[in-house]
Amino acid sequence: MFIGPEGAINIRLDAIQKDGSVISSRTTIGPASVTVIDRFNLAGEYLDSYCIPLPNCTEFRYSDPYLYVSPPYTGIVFQFKIE
Repeated sequence: MFIGPEGAINIRLDAIQKDGSVISSRTTIGPASVTVIDRFNLAGEYLDSYCIPLPNCTEFRYSDPYLYVSPPYTGIVFQFKIE
């Protein structure tokens, strides 16, 4: 979880598969090639979702106007300009 643009609460969705379904104990297709983030306002109301074009990202930092993202175990930081 992190605070992103417009002070919105950003929460990463876990266990998203290639087909968009959630990983369960019954079916496993494989991880998605993107990381999905849901955004909520401070009242907890859903605003929208967005995708980061990198799989399984867990580390996020936002510093207006940039989002910094690091996939696990890579030591690489990607920068995305949020407009």
